[in-house]
Amino acid sequence: MRRLATVLSLGTVVLAVVAPVARADIYWVINEKAVHVGGFITGSGNASGMRVFLVPVGVAPLPHACGSNTICTPQSRVRPGPPFYTLLGSFRRKPGFDGNQRFRFRVPRIKPGAYKVVAWSGYSLILAGKTMSGQTVIIR
Repeated sequence: MRRLATVLSLGTVVLAVVAPVARADIYWVINEKAVHVGGFITGSGNASGMRVFLVPVGVAPLPHACGSNTICTPQSRVRPGPPFYTLLGSFRRKPGFDGNQRFRFRVPRIKPGAYKVVAWSGYSLILAGKTMSGQTVIIR
């Protein structure tokens, strides 16, 4: 357990140093910490064409150690869906575009609680936020 914590800490440091340089990395952040049902989740990122979902914190996917010095994103070959994943919308598709775009998704009628926001790339589930644990949004 202690070795895993060390690997995860080291992985975070490596990601923090390498991420600004790696242009092909997908990143996105959300602005809100709390939103009412019917309100909007806004933010920005470079996840062109990816679908975005809300998933309860208790079942949210998290990055994991997948080698002695490697952290991997959660994987899903099939599109996430009910009962745990609620579709918010999709980033606009911009072929050949690797820059930043803003987004705004309306929160549908769902049970109030703590949620993670994830983008699905067709294979990887990518958490919103600047940390490996992602950002949490409280839906009221």
